[in-house]
Amino acid sequence: MKMSCKIVLIVGCFILITTLNDKYTTAETVVPKLYEELGCKENKESSGPKRFECPDFSTYAKDKCHLNGKVFNINEKIDSKLLPSCQPSCICDQRDNERAYFKCAHNDCPEFLGSTNFSCLQQYDKVDDCCRAREVCDQARIIQDACVFEGKNYGIGEKMYPKDDSCYRCLCGEGFTNKTSLAENPHCQRVNCHIELNQFKDIIEGCVPIYYKTPTCCPIAVKCPAKDDAVELGFSSEYANDAKYSCKFGDLTLKYGEQLKSSNKCLKCECSTPPYLTCVQLHS
Repeated sequence: MKMSCKIVLIVGCFILITTLNDKYTTAETVVPKLYEELGCKENKESSGPKRFECPDFSTYAKDKCHLNGKVFNINEKIDSKLLPSCQPSCICDQRDNERAYFKCAHNDCPEFLGSTNFSCLQQYDKVDDCCRAREVCDQARIIQDACVFEGKNYGIGEKMYPKDDSCYRCLCGEGFTNKTSLAENPHCQRVNCHIELNQFKDIIEGCVPIYYKTPTCCPIAVKCPAKDDAVELGFSSEYANDAKYSCKFGDLTLKYGEQLKSSNKCLKCECSTPPYLTCVQLHS
């Protein structure tokens, strides 16, 4: 019985990979927040697929931390204004002679710890607040149709998550309207993935971000080079033999369109938006 379940999982991932292949192997594939937050610039010299040029991170000192263009020394505390509300305190830390990284404290919100009544309204004061400001359980005080967003009703202070753009978060408030675009809506805000704060050390050391099901906005984990990694054929492209569109991953160099073969059968990584591989977790 256990064996058959494992086979179904692998086959399921295979089906997803072949079905979703066309969607993720076009020149329109982008990983905007990764490159934006790392300070990389899109190279627009040719009409080919999107590719980016990033700073030479190999020149960064191992005993320094970097955030928003600022350099921090070991044991230096980070100004709270630069930090997300879920990570109220961070310092630049270093283990032995390894590369420095940010060591942060995390807020334990009541809603994270399971003390949430789903029949109540979780109200936030700001869209980027980590923890709820209050929990309203008096149905008479809950305005069910205060905001209508993508066909659903929300109460005042309730967070709203756009289906088609995970790079935005919205907060139901007085005067909210669906007629305004996410970018121009005062009730919506573009997400900061805080990649420099949480994944920068791994990326400098050769790892790449992993996205869930679709390569947009914030990563959920990283994929680091492993001994059993190999290159395999992916989608065909006229840019496959152009070195400018290749992706370096550990000791491997993938041509544009090639994929990474790894032990994780549900992880699809391909060279589609150089210089980093784009990795998508297709199944939990």
